[in-house]
Amino acid sequence: ICNQLAISIGAQLTMTSTGYLRLIKLSIPGTGTSYSVGANDIEEDSINISDKPEIRASTKIAYCKNWTTQQGSIAAGVPSQNISLFETEWLYTTTVNSTTQADYKLTTEPAEEQTLLIQKLDAEDEAARRNALWDTPRFIYSVKAYAHMLPIELGDAVTLTDTRFGLESSKTG
Repeated sequence: ICNQLAISIGAQLTMTSTGYLRLIKLSIPGTGTSYSVGANDIEEDSINISDKPEIRASTKIAYCKNWTTQQGSIAAGVPSQNISLFETEWLYTTTVNSTTQADYKLTTEPAEEQTLLIQKLDAEDEAARRNALWDTPRFIYSVKAYAHMLPIELGDAVTLTDTRFGLESSKTG
Protein backbone atom coordinates (compact mmCIF):
# COMPACT_ATOMS: atom_id res chain seq x y z
CA ILE A 1 0.00 0.00 0.00
CA CYS A 2 2.82 2.40 0.89
CA ASN A 3 4.50 1.78 -2.48
CA GLN A 4 1.20 2.28 -4.34
CA LEU A 5 0.74 5.61 -2.59
CA ALA A 6 4.35 6.59 -3.30
CA ILE A 7 4.15 5.64 -6.98
CA SER A 8 1.06 7.82 -7.30
CA ILE A 9 3.22 10.90 -6.77
CA GLY A 10 6.33 9.63 -8.59
CA ALA A 11 8.10 8.56 -5.41
CA GLN A 12 9.55 5.36 -4.01
CA LEU A 13 9.68 4.01 -0.48
CA THR A 14 13.16 2.70 0.35
CA MET A 15 15.18 1.56 3.30
CA THR A 16 18.17 3.76 4.14
CA SER A 17 21.59 2.37 5.00
CA THR A 18 20.80 3.16 8.66
CA GLY A 19 17.58 1.12 8.59
CA TYR A 20 14.97 3.88 8.33
CA LEU A 21 12.17 4.10 5.78
CA ARG A 22 12.60 7.01 3.40
CA LEU A 23 10.21 8.41 0.82
CA ILE A 24 12.08 9.65 -2.23
CA LYS A 25 10.40 11.62 -5.00
CA LEU A 26 12.12 11.30 -8.35
CA SER A 27 13.46 14.64 -9.51
CA ILE A 28 16.23 15.84 -11.75
CA PRO A 29 18.68 16.73 -10.40
CA GLY A 30 18.37 14.65 -7.26
CA THR A 31 17.55 16.40 -4.03
CA GLY A 32 19.55 14.31 -1.55
CA THR A 33 23.23 14.60 -0.65
CA SER A 34 25.37 15.69 -3.61
CA TYR A 35 28.22 13.40 -4.69
CA SER A 36 30.91 13.80 -7.35
CA VAL A 37 31.85 10.60 -9.16
CA GLY A 38 34.91 10.56 -11.38
CA ALA A 39 37.78 8.38 -12.59
CA ASN A 40 39.12 7.84 -9.03
CA ASP A 41 35.74 6.49 -7.88
CA ILE A 42 34.97 3.89 -10.56
CA GLU A 43 36.70 1.02 -12.34
CA GLU A 44 38.30 2.02 -15.62
CA ASP A 45 35.93 1.73 -18.62
CA SER A 46 33.11 0.46 -16.38
CA ILE A 47 30.70 3.25 -17.28
CA ASN A 48 27.88 2.21 -19.60
CA ILE A 49 24.56 3.59 -20.74
CA SER A 50 22.11 1.13 -19.20
CA ASP A 51 18.89 2.76 -20.42
CA LYS A 52 17.55 5.63 -22.49
CA PRO A 53 13.96 6.30 -21.41
CA GLU A 54 11.53 7.32 -24.12
CA ILE A 55 10.74 10.99 -24.50
CA ARG A 56 7.25 11.77 -23.27
CA ALA A 57 5.04 14.52 -24.63
CA SER A 58 1.84 13.48 -22.88
CA THR A 59 0.77 11.66 -19.74
CA LYS A 60 -2.58 10.08 -18.96
CA ILE A 61 -3.26 9.74 -15.23
CA ALA A 62 -6.05 7.53 -13.92
CA TYR A 63 -7.30 8.90 -10.60
CA CYS A 64 -10.27 8.70 -8.21
CA LYS A 65 -10.75 4.95 -8.52
CA ASN A 66 -14.31 3.73 -8.02
CA TRP A 67 -13.71 0.49 -6.13
CA THR A 68 -17.33 -0.64 -6.47
CA THR A 69 -18.68 0.29 -9.88
CA GLN A 70 -22.48 0.16 -10.14
CA GLN A 71 -24.16 -1.29 -13.22
CA GLY A 72 -27.80 -1.46 -14.25
CA SER A 73 -30.49 -1.78 -11.58
CA ILE A 74 -28.03 -1.47 -8.68
CA ALA A 75 -27.57 2.17 -9.62
CA ALA A 76 -31.34 2.74 -9.69
CA GLY A 77 -31.30 5.13 -6.72
CA VAL A 78 -28.62 7.33 -8.27
CA PRO A 79 -29.67 10.57 -10.03
CA SER A 80 -29.66 10.09 -13.81
CA GLN A 81 -26.93 12.71 -14.38
CA ASN A 82 -24.55 10.73 -12.10
CA ILE A 83 -25.16 7.17 -13.38
CA SER A 84 -22.21 7.25 -15.80
CA LEU A 85 -19.94 8.39 -12.96
CA PHE A 86 -20.93 5.37 -10.84
CA GLU A 87 -20.44 3.01 -13.80
CA THR A 88 -16.90 4.27 -14.44
CA GLU A 89 -13.95 2.66 -12.64
CA TRP A 90 -11.47 5.53 -13.18
CA LEU A 91 -11.50 9.22 -13.97
CA TYR A 92 -8.74 10.42 -16.32
CA THR A 93 -6.74 13.50 -17.00
CA THR A 94 -4.25 13.88 -19.85
CA THR A 95 -1.59 16.56 -20.02
CA VAL A 96 0.08 17.27 -23.37
CA ASN A 97 3.25 19.27 -24.05
CA SER A 98 2.59 20.33 -27.66
CA THR A 99 6.13 21.69 -28.13
CA THR A 100 7.74 18.36 -27.25
CA GLN A 101 5.10 16.55 -29.29
CA ALA A 102 5.96 18.63 -32.38
CA ASP A 103 9.76 18.58 -31.84
CA TYR A 104 9.95 14.78 -31.54
CA LYS A 105 6.99 13.92 -33.84
CA LEU A 106 5.16 12.03 -31.09
CA THR A 107 1.61 11.12 -32.01
CA THR A 108 0.73 8.05 -29.94
CA GLU A 109 -1.87 8.10 -27.19
CA PRO A 110 -0.17 7.82 -23.79
CA ALA A 111 -0.63 4.66 -21.76
CA GLU A 112 -2.82 4.97 -18.70
CA GLU A 113 -0.91 5.30 -15.42
CA GLN A 114 -3.07 4.28 -12.46
CA THR A 115 -2.66 6.22 -9.24
CA LEU A 116 -4.34 6.47 -5.87
CA LEU A 117 -4.83 10.21 -6.28
CA ILE A 118 -8.33 11.50 -5.54
CA GLN A 119 -8.55 15.06 -6.85
CA LYS A 120 -8.29 16.14 -10.47
CA LEU A 121 -5.96 19.04 -9.64
CA ASP A 122 -3.46 16.67 -7.99
CA ALA A 123 -3.63 14.32 -10.99
CA GLU A 124 -3.06 17.24 -13.40
CA ASP A 125 -0.06 18.44 -11.36
CA GLU A 126 1.44 14.94 -11.34
CA ALA A 127 0.90 14.51 -15.10
CA ALA A 128 2.62 17.87 -15.74
CA ARG A 129 5.52 16.89 -13.44
CA ARG A 130 6.00 13.58 -15.27
CA ASN A 131 5.91 15.33 -18.65
CA ALA A 132 8.55 17.81 -17.52
CA LEU A 133 10.73 14.99 -16.21
CA TRP A 134 10.76 13.08 -19.50
CA ASP A 135 10.32 15.78 -22.16
CA THR A 136 14.04 15.85 -23.03
CA PRO A 137 16.41 12.98 -23.89
CA ARG A 138 17.84 11.35 -20.75
CA PHE A 139 20.39 8.60 -20.20
CA ILE A 140 20.76 6.23 -17.27
CA TYR A 141 24.38 5.31 -16.63
CA SER A 142 25.72 2.34 -14.70
CA VAL A 143 29.20 2.12 -13.23
CA LYS A 144 31.25 -0.24 -11.11
CA ALA A 145 32.19 1.99 -8.20
CA TYR A 146 34.65 1.44 -5.36
CA ALA A 147 33.51 0.79 -1.80
CA HIS A 148 33.88 4.40 -0.65
CA MET A 149 30.86 5.24 -2.87
CA LEU A 150 28.53 2.92 -0.87
CA PRO A 151 26.87 5.80 1.04
CA ILE A 152 25.15 6.94 -2.19
CA GLU A 153 21.43 6.25 -1.91
CA LEU A 154 18.48 6.51 -4.24
CA GLY A 155 17.53 10.16 -4.63
CA ASP A 156 21.01 11.57 -4.04
CA ALA A 157 22.36 14.03 -6.60
CA VAL A 158 25.35 12.63 -8.47
CA THR A 159 27.68 14.63 -10.70
CA LEU A 160 29.32 12.19 -13.09
CA THR A 161 32.58 12.98 -14.88
CA ASP A 162 34.21 10.65 -17.40
CA THR A 163 36.07 10.72 -20.71
CA ARG A 164 33.24 8.84 -22.45
CA PHE A 165 29.66 9.68 -23.50
CA GLY A 166 30.20 13.44 -23.47
CA LEU A 167 30.75 13.53 -19.70
CA GLU A 168 34.05 15.44 -19.88
CA SER A 169 32.35 18.56 -18.52
CA SER A 170 30.20 16.56 -16.05
CA LYS A 171 26.48 15.88 -15.87
CA THR A 172 24.36 15.99 -12.73
CA GLY A 173 21.47 13.65 -12.15
